[in-house]
Amino acid sequence: MPLTVVELNVLGGSASPAAVDEGTRDVSLVVLTELDTSTAAALDALGWDERFPHRVGRADRAAGVGRRPRRRRMSPRRLGKTLWLL
Repeated sequence: MPLTVVELNVLGGSASPAAVDEGTRDVSLVVLTELDTSTAAALDALGWDERFPHRVGRADRAAGVGRRPRRRRMSPRRLGKTLWLL
C-alpha cells in the first residue's frame, strides 16, 4: 500500500471539517496547519480520533500564531496513521 501524505491549512477554523474529512478519505498521513480547537473537536466527532490515533503537536485556541512542533521519533509502523498538527 502506498504512503499518501496531504498537508492542509485549515485557516484557524475557517475550513469546513466535513470538506477536510471528505478530501482525506484515502490518505495515510495528514499534516494540518493552523488547527484550532473547535475544528479539531469537529474532526474527532467525524471519527478522526480513530482514523489517526497517533498525533504530533496539538490544536491551539490561537491557531495560526506559528509555533514549531517538538521533535518526536516515529517508527515506520506508526508513520502511516499519524496526524501532524503544526
